[in-house]
Amino acid sequence: MTITETAGGVGGKRMLRLARDWIGGDVVAAALIRRADVIVDHVSAVFADKVVLREVRSDFELPQDMLLALDGHGTLHLVGMGGWLLARPRETLRRWPAGTATAVVGEGRGWFRPLAITDARGTTTVAAPFMDARQKGALALIERLTA
Repeated sequence: MTITETAGGVGGKRMLRLARDWIGGDVVAAALIRRADVIVDHVSAVFADKVVLREVRSDFELPQDMLLALDGHGTLHLVGMGGWLLARPRETLRRWPAGTATAVVGEGRGWFRPLAITDARGTTTVAAPFMDARQKGALALIERLTA
């Protein structure tokens, strides 16, 4: 399956440039994503005043910043970013050939949405920044083309 390239791709200019440089080919869509740091609230029955405790859960095997890119052949790339201020691609974490994974942006409010990437081995959930129109467009295109 070959996807027709859209005038340079969908996504932020910097994300598209980084994805093109790392993949070495056409990029249809590229989006910045982050490791999902989830805070779970629960009420403890131990305390009489029902203190709300916070528990932080993370998949610390993933880097904090990542790049999700869809190339012209339909391959989905998850690339770990590293560095301090201006992060750069450092390693390919996962690569899914066309038709082997689906990416679904979840419902929500605020600056981030859950992004679930599902393949035969299971589901990886990351946080997708959801503020910029170019980022939203890239995520929507990735979701539509991997469905």
